Amino acid sequence: MVVNKITGVSNSERDFFLQSSCFREYVETVKKNDGEILEVLLFNLKRTDQYLHSAVAEVTLKYYDGEIQARNVFFRGKSVIIIPFFMQADTFSVLMVKQNRIALGGTSLEFPAGGIESNESPREAAKRELEEETGISVCTDKLINLGNEFIICESAFSETASWFAFLLDERQVIRSQNRHLNHESNGEIINLAFVPFSELLTLNTFQIHCGLSLLRDHLEKTNG
Repeated sequence: MVVNKITGVSNSERDFFLQSSCFREYVETVKKNDGEILEVLLFNLKRTDQYLHSAVAEVTLKYYDGEIQARNVFFRGKSVIIIPFFMQADTFSVLMVKQNRIALGGTSLEFPAGGIESNESPREAAKRELEEETGISVCTDKLINLGNEFIICESAFSETASWFAFLLDERQVIRSQNRHLNHESNGEIINLAFVPFSELLTLNTFQIHCGLSLLRDHLEKTNG
C-alpha cells in the first residue's frame, strides 16, 4: 500500500483528497520511484464540490533506499500560463495582469494563468483563463503551445504548468487598453497593462523569465 495513513481532516475530506487527480498523480510518481507514503497530515484543503483547488500537507515519505523524510507539500492540480503578445515593426509588448498577492504583501505583474478544471484540456483551459482574466476570446487553434507540464517548484509544489502564447492583433490591443476587471469572488483585483519587452526583463520573477525564454525560442524557430 503506497499510502498508509492520512490525518488532519474529516473522512469525507480525506476521501475527496485521495480521489483528486493531483494526489493520484503524486501517488503514481511515488510508486514509479519505488517509494512509500507513510503518512499525510493535511493542514488545509480548499475545494469546490468537484474540484480540489489546493491542499497543504506534511508528507512522510520512505524513499527507495530506506531513507525517511517529512516535508510540507503544496498539492495543486495542473495549470496553464498564457503569454498574449503584440509585435509591430520595432514594438514588442506583452499583455500582463496586475493583481493582489498576499505572499508578496502587495501587487504582482504576471501572465494570465489558472488551473485546469476536470474534463478540460490544457488548450481549453488556456482559452478560458485568457478570456476570464483579459476579456479576450480566442479560438483554441490560435493558441501557440510552448511546452507542457513544467514543474513549478521541485522542493515543495506538486503543480505543473503548460505554457501557451497568443499573438494579439491591433483591434484586441485597443480593446484591452485601460480595461479594468474586478474579481470580487476571490479577492483579486485585476488590472491589465501592456508592458514592453525591455521592461519585462527588469522584473525578477521566475514566471516572466521562463515564459519569455520559451516565447523567444519559439519565435526564433518559426521566424528563422
